[in-house]
Amino acid sequence: MSDSPDPITLTFDTTHNLQLDAYIPFPQSSSQTKLPVVVHYHRGGMVIGSKSDVYPPFLPGYLQSKGVLLVSPNYRLLFPSSAEDIIADVRTLFAYLAAPNTELDETLRQNGFAIDVSRIAVIGVSGGNFPARAAATLPEIVPRPVAWLDLFGMGGDWLLDFWLQGIDVEKTMPLENTLHDMAKAEDLIQNGGGEVVSESEGTLVDGKATDVRGRFNLWIHWQKEGTFLDYVLSSPGLSATLKCVPYGERLALIPPEKRRFLLPITPQTPPTYVLHGDQDLLVPIEESYALVNDMKTLGLFVKGVWVLGADHVLRDRKKGGWEGMVDGWEEIAREAVDWVVAEVGRER
Repeated sequence: MSDSPDPITLTFDTTHNLQLDAYIPFPQSSSQTKLPVVVHYHRGGMVIGSKSDVYPPFLPGYLQSKGVLLVSPNYRLLFPSSAEDIIADVRTLFAYLAAPNTELDETLRQNGFAIDVSRIAVIGVSGGNFPARAAATLPEIVPRPVAWLDLFGMGGDWLLDFWLQGIDVEKTMPLENTLHDMAKAEDLIQNGGGEVVSESEGTLVDGKATDVRGRFNLWIHWQKEGTFLDYVLSSPGLSATLKCVPYGERLALIPPEKRRFLLPITPQTPPTYVLHGDQDLLVPIEESYALVNDMKTLGLFVKGVWVLGADHVLRDRKKGGWEGMVDGWEEIAREAVDWVVAEVGRER
């Protein structure tokens, strides 16, 4: 069995031309089998990325072997789109999964399958954790997921100094392996973000990481200036206001109509597994600490796993570049995925 099976690609939102990749288990010879589903939201800092970038890389083949349908959708990326647009795309995707007579539904039926809407889990990787968090926390998004796996995810606490005070981007994204083009970022900002984008694949230029549209420069610029939240909430100048007051006073300064886009934990949030490296420079582990604390405050099940010495996506900076991973990273990731498989495997 291949670790990288080929998906089928379908359009789930014709209005915004949003596509998904579906990795279908092997056909069954028996009567129709109802499949549990894992929805995977890709990484990319909410500004770049693609449905084809599945993490961990073994996930498609592994879920296929377990009889679990993997769905990896695109979603509108920040600027000119906002958190509100991303949440709308999550709502559309989940409604599509439950709808009869869609292209996905028909494809599954041809293979002897149907979706079990009572057994859907969601995985959010890095920036993809924002749409995953929306699915997990917002009760109006149906069908409701039964499990949430947060992999070093964004969205746990937008009020941290990390997002508001500006950071040394040459430390977090070194010039020797990351392309920095602030002129490109400023051009995009001055032009309102340009066209709406739902996919921009990562690439290397002279060995330096960027993306095919140059949009990762927005991430670098916003982090350097401490303005990321302005673009999440479509509220220019908000970050400048928030950074001038103590942490405990910041939430009250966010306009009430915007606070819901911070996606606070709700009683409807399903059991959650959080995995994060304690040396993460791109998404601070405090994001995940906040999630665990918020879940426990509401008496909800949460498991936090902190990987010592691991940078973002469980990299080991001492090994250099973008490919060096901490020892045992695959086993650590597989344990998290096994938890998801167990949760969707339960009959409900």
